[in-house]
Amino acid sequence: MTDAIPFRVFGHPRSGNHLLAYTVWRTFCPDADLSVSSLGGTGHWSGRQNGDEHYCGGTGAEAGRVRYGRILGRRLHDFPAQGVSYTNAIYIIRDGRDVALSLYRWTEMRHVERRQDDLETYLRTPVDWTGTPATRRAESADDWLVWDHWREHVQAWVATNALMVRYENLVLRPDLVMARVARHFGLPSPENVQAPEPVGCNPSQQARVQTELPPSLRQLFDQRVPSNFVGRWSPSLVKG
Repeated sequence: MTDAIPFRVFGHPRSGNHLLAYTVWRTFCPDADLSVSSLGGTGHWSGRQNGDEHYCGGTGAEAGRVRYGRILGRRLHDFPAQGVSYTNAIYIIRDGRDVALSLYRWTEMRHVERRQDDLETYLRTPVDWTGTPATRRAESADDWLVWDHWREHVQAWVATNALMVRYENLVLRPDLVMARVARHFGLPSPENVQAPEPVGCNPSQQARVQTELPPSLRQLFDQRVPSNFVGRWSPSLVKG
């Protein structure tokens, strides 16, 4: 932990991990240097093997260096470890429909031989990674689709004692989310919380909240994810 921020941020890939960490940094300690020398490369493992790594922020010596880097958890996309307390953690949940679309739109997150796949093919093909596309999945593992991986990731983290926040609420009402974070961790009550802005690895210029899917993919999502699953988001859930 840092003196300024007593917690770390975790989440499924493309769930707003950097957005949350940056908003925390800008809200509570904008003058603190919480940067790290590098966040390391990202992208699909097949590209990384070929040296085709992609970095968050900057190029050359500055590649991977971001001002809020120490707020991000170590191995922030992993499934939670058994028997570990996560009282000093925040897990960010984003609706799986938008997670899947964000993964697809960032081409480098797909296997180098499958970067021409259309969205339908991508979402109906079992993932070959676990935790993050940078980590190869064992050949013997279950044939999870993207939404299966997301569902199991969210479910595993919800079962921990980490603080849960929603990406959509952070985008729509960052003031409420930051106030809740402050109460939970005993930080000063925030004032003048600013609207989120694009940050992180390959950020969208506009935060998406439940982008529409073709009917066939909406049906697939409903088949893989129960209607009452905690990871689904609706406007009625706008709160801190």
